Formats: sequence, C-alpha cells, structure tokens
Amino acid sequence: MKYRIAAYISIIVLTGCAGTAIQQRTELPPPLPEAQINTDTGEEVARHLTSRYAAVTTHCGTVSQPAFLCNGIMIRGTSYREGRYAWDNSPANHESGGVSFSYLRKDSVYRKLAYGYTNGYIFEPYTFAVDKVHPEVMCSFPVDASTSRREDKGCGVNPTYAGSGLCAYQGISTAQQWWQHYQRVPSASRRSAQCGFEVRDELNWRAGPAFIESLAAMALAGKESFDTQNELRLAVWADGSGTSLPLEAFFYTVGNAGEAQGRSDAQHNQRDFLKSSRIWVPVISIKLPAIQGVDATFRYSAADQGVTP
Repeated sequence: MKYRIAAYISIIVLTGCAGTAIQQRTELPPPLPEAQINTDTGEEVARHLTSRYAAVTTHCGTVSQPAFLCNGIMIRGTSYREGRYAWDNSPANHESGGVSFSYLRKDSVYRKLAYGYTNGYIFEPYTFAVDKVHPEVMCSFPVDASTSRREDKGCGVNPTYAGSGLCAYQGISTAQQWWQHYQRVPSASRRSAQCGFEVRDELNWRAGPAFIESLAAMALAGKESFDTQNELRLAVWADGSGTSLPLEAFFYTVGNAGEAQGRSDAQHNQRDFLKSSRIWVPVISIKLPAIQGVDATFRYSAADQGVTP
C-alpha cells in the first residue's frame, strides 16, 4: 500500500501550502516558448516553513503516512560548484542509490548541518507537491550515520560494525531500545554502529511509528543529537530532473563564519535553477539555534535574492 498522497489534495486547496506553477513569458535565455514561476511568494514560503517546523504531529492522517509527508523540513546541505547543479547528485550518490538529507522540526533541532554546510535546498513535503516526483524516503537515523559506508542504499549494515543494520531486523522498534543499542559501543564509533529506522513505502502502517521513534531517539541522545544533525536517506533521482523535483527553497544559514559565502552560493543556485528550469524558487535564510531550547527561524528578504520573480 502506497502513501495516500491524493487524499490530501483537498487539504492543499484549503491551506494554500502548495506552490502551483503558472505559465508566464520570460526574457531569459535560452529561448523557450513559455516559462514557470512559483506562485508562492518568498514571504509565504518562509511562513510555510515556520508553520511546518512547529507542527509536531505523529503522522499525516494515518500511521501509514509518516510525518515527513506533511510537516517538518527535509533539508540538504550542498556546496556550490561552477558548471554543476546543486540539485543533481554526485557519482557516489548514484553508485550507492541514496541521497542524504536531514529533517528539521521543533522536536528534532540541531545547531549545524552535515560537513558544516552553510547553504543548500529544501524539499516541499510530498503531500503538497502533488505535481512533482517524490524520491522515496527510505530510512531515518537519529544522528548522522556515515551512510556512505553502509549497504542497502545507505540504510543498511556498515561492514565494520556488527549490529549496524536496520533496527527492525534486530528487534529494535522504540526510541529507548535504540538508545540502549546506541550506547553499546564507545562514543567515537556510535554513529557508524547505530541502527536505522526503516520508513519505506512498503512498510505501510509501520512507517509512521518508526519515523516518530527515530525523532524520539534524538531527544534521548540529548546534546549529542543537537551537536550532530540527524540523517534521512532518499532514493537517488536522475540528473536533469530539476523541473520535476519538489524544490521549495534554496537556503543559507546565518550567524556563522560561512554566512556570506552561503548566501552567495544560494543566490548562484537560484539563478542556475531559473535559467535551467524556468522556475523561480526563493532564497530563505535559516538561523539554527546555538544552544538547546531555542527554535530555528526562517526569513525571506528581497535583498537576499539573486534574481527576483
């Protein structure tokens, strides 16, 4: 049984959270007969992000619909490279079959992104992105799990550590069980040796609870999970899929040494995406908390845009 996304079309109409595309002429090269812009303004996107960040529901209507389908923020840090699109994936991603994201919500907060990235992009929740492709969310790790070294598209066993496979196959289904399992090895190896919560489509009613337990496990890890972001693994998509992806925003993080470079890189990504896809996506600034107990914030500013719609 698949996630029942279609059931939420009526919700999209009521909430106005979906950014539906409209047709409009453009002067940007190369010449195309028509172009698209996102009908959501930058201010609206910032409000959607703030609202979803605060929505700590356990599922999206039924337990077969995990919370990431309708709330929270699926976020991926990137680095800008001339001649390569940030939303296309690396050869290593294609080889493994998986792409790493993090999930940001009021109950799953961290102070930095993987590798110290200061910019990247955000996927709109699939409930609202009804006209886009939905790369499958396969598994969730409470703490970054060094997935490049794991089997099963990054969700499975790290060959160096016994017990690092999927939690369910080891009889681990709750946050407390995960925490006990996580502490079985020295702290320096914990991330690589942890098990992950599987949330694939095919799990049906087990997917929603598994995802919520992964978030609850973050709380048990305390400062460790605050200092090191969580990790989702999504199924890889084909390069050149920009127009089909549920890209909601490019972002940069503020309050760090890389803020200026992150802002510049986000603007480059915005320009590249508009030129290649004819879709305008806003640049949003994100302030991650420096200490526990403080919320992340999301802001749109016209001055941050590399190009205006």
